[in-house]
Order: sequence, then C-alpha cells, then structure tokens
Amino acid sequence: MYAVVVHTEIDMTHWDEARDGIQVVKRRLKDSEGFQHAMWMMPIDGRGLMISLWEDETSAVAAAPAVGFSPAPGVTVASVETREVIDQA
Repeated sequence: MYAVVVHTEIDMTHWDEARDGIQVVKRRLKDSEGFQHAMWMMPIDGRGLMISLWEDETSAVAAAPAVGFSPAPGVTVASVETREVIDQA
C-alpha cells in the first residue's frame, strides 16, 4: 500500500469554495484505479493536509497532483509526497 500526502495553502477567505472542492476531488479519486481511502484534515493557519491510500505505487504516483495545481478556488498544492505504508493499526 502507498500513501500520497498533499500539503496545500488555502486562502481562508475562500474556505466555503475550498471545502466544496473536496467533494469534486472525492468523486475523481473514487473513480481512480487502485484508490482505497482518503482523509482531509481541518486547515491550521491556512495550511491544509490530505492523505490518500492506494493499492500500489503506480496508482499512487498517477493520482498525485502537481505542485502548484489549484483543485479549488483559493487552494494551491504546496507539496506532495508518495510513500510506502510500512505498518498500520
């Protein structure tokens, strides 16, 4: 299993639009091959965090957004990491 960790910068004056954008991303992820699960954490000081889980590295890399991508108004992808999951509880 692989995880894609996405850090975003959010202009909180656009929070309602940013939050609505999560629904759009969820639909896209659910249709992606290898998708297992995703979680969005509440932003802190305009910094968002999303973690998605994938069956394999190929699926994870294919799904990872590009740095600079804007998935919703006021949201910009700041960094992306793809990592192998080594354990879970």
